[in-house]
Amino acid sequence: LLGACYFYPETSGMSSTGSLIVQQSANGTTTLIGRLGGLDFTEQYQLILQQYGQSISSQVGESLLLLTFTASASGEAIISAELGTFLQGSESAIAKTLLLQASGGNTLARCQIGIAKPRSGAFLNAALPTTYVRAFCTMVSLADITVTGGFIAAPTDRGIRLRGRVCQLPSSSSGGFRVKLHQYGDFHDGTFSHVGEVVADLGQLEVDNLNSGNYDLIDSSAITFDINSPSGFMGRSLVLYNSSTTADGTPQAESPIASCIFGAHEPNVDATVFADIGLPATCAPCTWTMGPQESLFTVAEQYGNDWMSVWALNRGNPDLDFAGTSVYYAHPYRIAEGETLETVLLRFGMQESTFARMNSNRTSGFIVGDTICIAPNWLDAVDRSGAQVCDS
Repeated sequence: LLGACYFYPETSGMSSTGSLIVQQSANGTTTLIGRLGGLDFTEQYQLILQQYGQSISSQVGESLLLLTFTASASGEAIISAELGTFLQGSESAIAKTLLLQASGGNTLARCQIGIAKPRSGAFLNAALPTTYVRAFCTMVSLADITVTGGFIAAPTDRGIRLRGRVCQLPSSSSGGFRVKLHQYGDFHDGTFSHVGEVVADLGQLEVDNLNSGNYDLIDSSAITFDINSPSGFMGRSLVLYNSSTTADGTPQAESPIASCIFGAHEPNVDATVFADIGLPATCAPCTWTMGPQESLFTVAEQYGNDWMSVWALNRGNPDLDFAGTSVYYAHPYRIAEGETLETVLLRFGMQESTFARMNSNRTSGFIVGDTICIAPNWLDAVDRSGAQVCDS
């Protein structure tokens, strides 16, 4: 039984990298083997196995400290340890998340444990996750392209709903981007060589007016949470392909650019709420990706703005169906030197309650250089000298 785990940074700018292989032998002993880099040799690190790799309500399930270690002077650590976990059954580590943390509890990187491609001539890897009902998948770039974003999945009455948002897509695609589920959740060496065969072709990623990649597959029977099904996706990889076509539109080639492994998400959240707020952040600040039956009017109401201001921020007929595209609901504004949130709100005539609705309920902790979302109230707005912008 084999699992694979490829670490990705918790936030941009972090340099911790590496991968691990989890192997369960015939006698039930499970070992963790691999290499981690980009570490500080003066620091102490921990590897923690977490049941739910993402959570809306901070319910991460069971957490197990697997290992405490230090790095060499070169910043590398060779990992070889025996674990008290398995790769099958109710305690399976497949689809769980490994956290790499510094001694202060700061998470540097994480990975989802996927079903690895069989090794040493074996034809079968019998590793399986336990049953889950919510899943997430964080995109990891494995080509010379930096792609961010991810996917979430939950059951519906008639199948699976799979939603995704992918940012920083290359603009050179002539045939669009396709999403495919593969046999194994294994890119431990940083390549696509071990993801196996395509299990399901899940169609096209729609790229909108802001170059945001949006995906929404509703009531799909092509994939399932059933761990015994060949199309069960937990612990397997979703690969994003850049497609090319000839001048007359004939499909020519597909090249993989990014991938992710489906991990377990906290299950105790309503499916409708999960479908809306479980997604990765929007690609552009102060934007909302429109869903079915939404309009500029509903977006304006959601964020405490008026529809004409929202329309002015976006192009086109305000009565058109914008489903699947991203729209600005407010102006992105970068806090300048000498400004505070209070002075910004005064300048633009905004109430703190309205500002909170536009900024994920945040009203504090902003610093110079942060981007915030602003919708001026022109009757109360003032210029730099404090004079009213509009005569009342």
